[in-house]
Amino acid sequence: MHKKLANQITLHDIIGLAKTEVDAHTLGISTIDEILHECGFKTVVTDSVISKAFSNPSKSNNSSLIQKWISENKITVLGFSYRLNVNDALLLFQEIMHQLENKKLLTASGGQLKMVCFAGLPEACDMIKHTCKKDVVVFYGDETPLESLKILGIDPSLAPRNIITKHPYDITLERFGKNIIQKGNYRSVKPVNRQASKNFGSKKEKLVDRIKHGRENNLPPIIRVHAGPYQQNREEAVDQFVDWSRQLAKSGLLDVLSIGT
Repeated sequence: MHKKLANQITLHDIIGLAKTEVDAHTLGISTIDEILHECGFKTVVTDSVISKAFSNPSKSNNSSLIQKWISENKITVLGFSYRLNVNDALLLFQEIMHQLENKKLLTASGGQLKMVCFAGLPEACDMIKHTCKKDVVVFYGDETPLESLKILGIDPSLAPRNIITKHPYDITLERFGKNIIQKGNYRSVKPVNRQASKNFGSKKEKLVDRIKHGRENNLPPIIRVHAGPYQQNREEAVDQFVDWSRQLAKSGLLDVLSIGT
């Protein structure tokens, strides 16, 4: 699933963790940052200025900022995260690799970067694995802390016990989720009739009214979803979001929709 590493990471390495300014997904970076810190590694996370530079690495000033950030922090392993549009992810990562090669930052060119990693949506990871000629390590996002260390070639003995062993809560939660999927009962869930709620479906309706009606009539909790495509073209993204909204509304299964476009 993952490429075998030519160079393993040691405690002498400094790991740079980067993302773009437009990608609001930070949980993955903060999680791996915490894991690496617990194992004794030094990490450097991009600030807003460098994150903005990674958003458009082909721009001369931005590529220079990235080069300076890598060189001054003595970064030997670079991890880049992008969890938005898969095609944009591929193009962006390819440009980053081009700039790293052009600036001679990779060890193959005499530079200090011995490893480059990408974390993103599964489809983006697959595309990058098959199109990038260099030995790029990919993270799909479903790896356990121990699996992440193994992918990076980090000696598991460096990890504290709480990382190596699964917490009972996590084991119980995983078992609970698998049980729900295996039973398949969720497929028979029907829309909840809330039409008797005060001002139902109108602009005057308030969230508290729907919650109150549900409690008074012993109805299931209201259901919320965060949805919306990310595209460079805002008008296309909004149009697609509106289409998704109509489909979700037609199903009758959703109460609250937050805009993710």
